[in-house]
Amino acid sequence: MVAALFGSSFVSNAQSADEAPAKSPDAESEPTREQQVFFEQHVRPLLVERCYECHGPEKQKGDLRVDSRAALLVGGESGPAVVPGDSAASLLIEAVNYESFE
Repeated sequence: MVAALFGSSFVSNAQSADEAPAKSPDAESEPTREQQVFFEQHVRPLLVERCYECHGPEKQKGDLRVDSRAALLVGGESGPAVVPGDSAASLLIEAVNYESFE
């Protein structure tokens, strides 16, 4: 679901030996139109409902904003919220999975 925001940055790069390696997304890569639509319909509403109160335009707990792609890439006190191409290093994924953040 969150993959749509950052291209395939949150999608596993599992592939067979016959496949060419997929291009790793980076912070400069723009999401496709389809990914943008998915984000607006499915991801942003969750962020608004669950995260904006503490990480929105008016209040930024831990200096983190989640109301734009750029803000997520910059992150907050703990570092970038997302790392394109490396979901394991993306703090937003840790938080969504309740791994280490409140």
